[in-house]
Amino acid sequence: MSLEILLTCKKCNDLTRNYLDVSIRTSLAPIPLVSLSGLGNHLSGSIPKEIGDLATLEELVLENNQLEGPLPENLGNLRSLRGLRLDGNTFSGNIPNFIGSWTKLVRLDMQGSFMEGPIPSTISLLTKLTDLRITDLKGSPMDFPNLHNLMEMDKLRVEYGLIRIYRTVCDMRSLLSANNFTDTIPETFGNMKNLTDVRWEHVFREDTRFYRELDQTKLEKLYMQGTSMEGPIPSTISLLTNLTELDLSFNRLRGQIPDTIDSLADLEYLFLTNNSLSGTIPSWISDSNQKLLVFLEIPVDVSYNNFTGPSSLTVCQQRAVNLVSSFSSSESSASVLWCLKKDLPCPGVSKHHSLFINCGGDKITTKGNEYQRDLDGSGASHFSYYSEQWGYSSTGIFTGNEAAAYVATNTFSLNITGPEYFQSARTSPVSPKYYGLCMREGSYRVQLHFAEIMFSDDETYSSLGRRIFDV
Repeated sequence: MSLEILLTCKKCNDLTRNYLDVSIRTSLAPIPLVSLSGLGNHLSGSIPKEIGDLATLEELVLENNQLEGPLPENLGNLRSLRGLRLDGNTFSGNIPNFIGSWTKLVRLDMQGSFMEGPIPSTISLLTKLTDLRITDLKGSPMDFPNLHNLMEMDKLRVEYGLIRIYRTVCDMRSLLSANNFTDTIPETFGNMKNLTDVRWEHVFREDTRFYRELDQTKLEKLYMQGTSMEGPIPSTISLLTNLTELDLSFNRLRGQIPDTIDSLADLEYLFLTNNSLSGTIPSWISDSNQKLLVFLEIPVDVSYNNFTGPSSLTVCQQRAVNLVSSFSSSESSASVLWCLKKDLPCPGVSKHHSLFINCGGDKITTKGNEYQRDLDGSGASHFSYYSEQWGYSSTGIFTGNEAAAYVATNTFSLNITGPEYFQSARTSPVSPKYYGLCMREGSYRVQLHFAEIMFSDDETYSSLGRRIFDV
């Protein structure tokens, strides 16, 4: 079956989220079309070359479909194009050099497109670009693209890759994740004056460093999770006076947490989990009388570090602060709670030999086993435990949807058979951690039960998605 796009609208042609399970066939006329969107359908086949004849087209959105094949050369004729979104398709071939023809382009999205690198050098001709998102490129290791002419960009996002960035990179708003870039971050990173959002995550490189010259006073969000960066957190981080979100988790940072972070008045989230930070936990984190925790309830995660005592903490979860396993393994001070110590040693007698949890659901009994309830909706920076038998820890926020829930239920009323534990689930932006506490020594069998409750089973946009398990 084919979809014949009869372009009769002079201003727009919007087929967004109609669940069209078709291929694209065109019957084009020389009309002044401005926008064409087929977002969120099941469009298949290749992009017809005739679309390149729409000289007035300013926006082309074909993301989240099943389009394939290489990008047709005729697309290079779209010189009025300001926005191009091709995410979530199964294209083949390289990103073509003709992208340099789109000199009016402001936004370019090619996330998860199955295309191959490298990103062509002609991208430096797109001087009006403010939003660049290219991820998951296939192919051999490649250099980071030369973006030194792209002065309009204000965001930088680099995730899941091995990176080489030219020292001329500046002023960017881009997402370039899951690509096979090589080498390290240049020290000129600290000179990008117009950045407001930096996401440099999971760039696995042993010699990645934390740059001291952080003087971008416009910076609002700084995510450098899993970059293997080392050294102390510089006290000059207080120069980022507009900072609202700071994530330096899953690295090799050491030394004390600088007190200057307390001066960041607009801070809303602070994630420092899984590092080698040491010394004492600052009072503005651990003292419940401090304004930061009592009045603002800012989520702060300092779990899995190497702090030392003595500790005045009397609870495992201090307001919105996750402190689980935050003290050094050599810390034997009696003043340190069991839940703050490495590996969460049993505070009493190891007496449990089984454990059943209904993740995200209420207490139930099925097949003779009693499943514990797990309904706590907290998650940004959270640790909780129940009857010294099990505990749960979560960190992070969902990018682009900070209000997302950490518990999922069968909201589409799907017909799911089986036990009640299939009706709910625990969600996490990073990875949820469950702990069996005070368990007897021995070998245990672990069973995980899953059912799809996030996507509907009808012919609507809510049904479009795929589940990938990584257990």
